[in-house]
Amino acid sequence: MADAAKNKSTTAPKAASSRSNQQTFLIAVIGAVALVAIVLVLVSARGGQSSFGEAFFAEIPYERLEDGGYVIGDPEARITIVEFFDWYCPSCQQFKPTIDQVITEYVKTGRARYEMRSLPTAGANANPNTTQVANLLECVEEQKPGSYAFASEVAYELVRTGTTGANFSQGIADRTGTDFAQLLRCSQEATQSEADVRLARSLGVSSTPTVLYRIDGGAPQPISDRSFAGISTLIETFE
Repeated sequence: MADAAKNKSTTAPKAASSRSNQQTFLIAVIGAVALVAIVLVLVSARGGQSSFGEAFFAEIPYERLEDGGYVIGDPEARITIVEFFDWYCPSCQQFKPTIDQVITEYVKTGRARYEMRSLPTAGANANPNTTQVANLLECVEEQKPGSYAFASEVAYELVRTGTTGANFSQGIADRTGTDFAQLLRCSQEATQSEADVRLARSLGVSSTPTVLYRIDGGAPQPISDRSFAGISTLIETFE
């Protein structure tokens, strides 16, 4: 009887230890599954795409319009998708995966063009504010022609990560390979943001993102359905 009691007392801790190890393992598994779920949600929120790298834009033709507006895409494409955006605008951040898909499937392949216009809305009082960001990007373009689209990607990323002030400007310079001091000097005299605002006012545009289209370089027209399916149908109608 004493031996049985002894055996029971020595095996009980082992059983308890085994249960503890199993619980620890299950907690670890649950934690890993939760982490994967969070990552999937974040990827889904970005539309399954990360920001485009500089090399992505290297082979896409670009030009400046008469008023200085930035356009990427084949000059022979009939339709141009025009977007008024603010890097700080939450709705613009949410819409970006859609416009990224348009760029990937239609602009990169020469079937459409994309015209970029900044308009201060959510970032009017940010640091740096929307106009200052636009001025910095204009100066990136002056130092490295054809870099505006990539610089805009960098600006979106810096906003998402909460970068502000001088760190924002330095981040733009570092990521685009431009001279920081020259960038700051140039940004004091940049004027493209003013041209974008004038165009917005002439079209009655006051919010971001606003998406329009041009046919054969004509005046911008409103898009009733700015979903990817709606934009795709529009582009394919005028190809």
